[in-house]
Amino acid sequence: MLLPILGLLTLIFAIGFQLVLSPLLANLGIIKRQVESVNNARCRKIDALQACEHTWLHEPSGLLYAACSDPVKRSYWTPANNKREVKERPRNDYLAIYDTNAGTTRKVSLVDFASAGNHGQAEINVHGFDIHVGEQSADVAPRLDIFMINHRPPLGEGGIELDANKVGANSTIEHFTSNLGGREAQYVKTYFDEEIITTPNSVVATSSNSFLFTNDHGIDKASPLRLLNPFVPLSNIGYCNARRGCKEAYSPLTFANGITRGTAQDQYWVASSADGLFKSFELQADGSLVLGDSVKVGMSVDNLSTDSKGSIWAAGLTKALQSVHYMNEFGAIKSSDAAAAAAAKAPSTGWKLSLNDGKDALFGQKWKVEKKFEDDGSVAPALTMVVHDATRNKLFLSGLSTPFILSCDIYE
Repeated sequence: MLLPILGLLTLIFAIGFQLVLSPLLANLGIIKRQVESVNNARCRKIDALQACEHTWLHEPSGLLYAACSDPVKRSYWTPANNKREVKERPRNDYLAIYDTNAGTTRKVSLVDFASAGNHGQAEINVHGFDIHVGEQSADVAPRLDIFMINHRPPLGEGGIELDANKVGANSTIEHFTSNLGGREAQYVKTYFDEEIITTPNSVVATSSNSFLFTNDHGIDKASPLRLLNPFVPLSNIGYCNARRGCKEAYSPLTFANGITRGTAQDQYWVASSADGLFKSFELQADGSLVLGDSVKVGMSVDNLSTDSKGSIWAAGLTKALQSVHYMNEFGAIKSSDAAAAAAAKAPSTGWKLSLNDGKDALFGQKWKVEKKFEDDGSVAPALTMVVHDATRNKLFLSGLSTPFILSCDIYE
C-alpha cells in the first residue's frame, strides 16, 4: 500500500515542479540562465547620480530626470525588499536632472514640501516616479506634472516613530509641478490612502491629475506572508484621480512591478515580475483596467519605460536573487575586500518589446521580445531601469543601489 502512495506523491511533486517551480526558478535565473555580453562595451559612468531606482527621459530635449538616493542607506530602507530599518533610512533623497547633451547634472528643489505633513517630518524617500508633459509652446517650457512614490516612515500620535517591521512603511504618492528643465518643483498634493496606496512600487501618469501605480505586495506591508508573493498572486494595480480619489484598478497579479504607457489609446503595460511576463491593460473611464495581451519574457523584470518609437524597455533581473542580495547588502559589499565585492556582483539585462513586423507575425506572433543589453555585473550591476533614447541610440541604465548611472551606445 505504501509504494502506490509514494508513487502518487512523487508524480504530484513532479507535475508541480514542472508546472510551477521549474518556470519560477528559470524566471529568477536560478536555473537555465547563461549570461552574455550584449551592448556593454561602450558605456560611460555618470558618477554624480547614485542609487537612481527610476529615471525618465524627455527625448526631444535630452533631459534625463532621476530619483536618486544613497546606495548604502538603501540597503536599510527599501520596503519593497523587506528592508525597513527606519533609523538608518536615507535622509537626503532627491530628484535630479542630467542634461545628456551637455553632460551636466543639477538637483531639483522641492518647494513647500517640507511642510507637507507627516507630523511636520515631511521627507522624500524615493522609489518610482513618472512625469506628464503639458502642451508645448514656442516661448515657454512645457509644464510638467511629477508623481513620485514616497516611502515615508510610519509615525504614530504626536509624531512618535513606529516599528516599520511590524506596521510597514507609511507610503504616499506626491504630486509636484515644474517646467521642463526647471530647478524647482512646486508641491501640489500628497495622495494618501491606507487601503489603496499600500505597497507602491511604480507609477505612470494618465493625465495631469491622475495616475496608475503598482502595489508590489498588494495590501500586505509587513507580514511574513509577503514571502509568498513570488508563488501566489497577491499584488495589484491602483488608480488615483485628484477629484474622484483612489481605487483598486486590477487584481490579482504576481509581484506587479514596473508600469508604463503603451502606444494605443489608454493602453498600459505592467511587469509581472515573478512569472516573467509583460501584461497590457486598457484603462476604462471609471479607472478600472481590462487585461489585454500577456507576453512571455522568461526572466524576472523590474521597471518599464516607453521610447519615442513606442517600444517598451525593461530592466531584467538576470539572476534575481543576486540582484536582491546586491541591493540589500550594498553597505557590507562596499566595505568588504575587493575579492568579496567582485564575487557579489549581480548581472543585468535590458529587454525591448515591440510590435512584430516580421513574417512570423502572420502566425500569431504579435509581439517581439529582444535582448538589447546584458552584462555579468562587471559594468552594470543590479539594474532596475532601462531607458532608451531612440534619437541618439543610447541606453541610460540605473539601479536601486547601483552607485552610478550608465550611458551606453547601442547597436539597433
